[in-house]
Amino acid sequence: MRAGLFPGQGSQTADMPIDTAGQQPAVFGMSIKSYREAGVQCDLFAGHSLGSYAALAAAGAIDDEAAARVVELRGRVMADAASEHPGAMIALLGASPERAAEIANQFDLTVANDNAPGQIVLTGALPGIEALEAAEPTTTDDEGNQRRLRLKRLPVSGAFHSPLIESAAARLAEALDRETFGDASNVIANGTARPYVNPQKELATELLAPVRFRESLLYMWQLGVREFIEFDPAGVLVGLVKRTLPEARAFKVSDFVATGGA
Repeated sequence: MRAGLFPGQGSQTADMPIDTAGQQPAVFGMSIKSYREAGVQCDLFAGHSLGSYAALAAAGAIDDEAAARVVELRGRVMADAASEHPGAMIALLGASPERAAEIANQFDLTVANDNAPGQIVLTGALPGIEALEAAEPTTTDDEGNQRRLRLKRLPVSGAFHSPLIESAAARLAEALDRETFGDASNVIANGTARPYVNPQKELATELLAPVRFRESLLYMWQLGVREFIEFDPAGVLVGLVKRTLPEARAFKVSDFVATGGA
């Protein structure tokens, strides 16, 4: 089985807008164009946060125009919420999910993304992010030794996937209620790491909840997926697949097409 993966904000190219409101439509547009032009057949689909909209469009659960309309609004309302409640996101590299949760609680932050083993992103208000950076947190390795965790501030404009953008989730929910979705049972949802049941409600809820991408990959593997194709702007999710599922075949779409799908 083969799964198509669609990246989120943070995978933008250098020629895309630098603001959230502009980046999200640009990433979505490149992703769905990449899928349509590649002609690659997939059994399942999944996206990382914003990428869920391209995944749903690729699966035929929503048409491209409607998805683009919602994505445009999503970018605007998230930018507005970030301006109202300043925050940031920071990657915590080398921590287990349990240790990441402890650190999040300590600094009044929220787990935003569980991307892959040892790669978790925290989100929240700037004072908590800055306090975490100053604290130089540690974890205990398999041999019982303490070692420092690496931290990397993400190039985004707000504390996305946190309660700080609750106003954006409410406005997004209103927009989603105006759209029509079809069967989305072959698209894996970020919030549950299981197939979408009600995309309208789940997409709005996901804006405030962690992206469970590592669990989504593990679930697809259990279903029999052995090949993962990341559509443009590709590169980030291929790395997450390789960290999570070392035995899987993972390709950027350009490499997959260039090799004739071999």
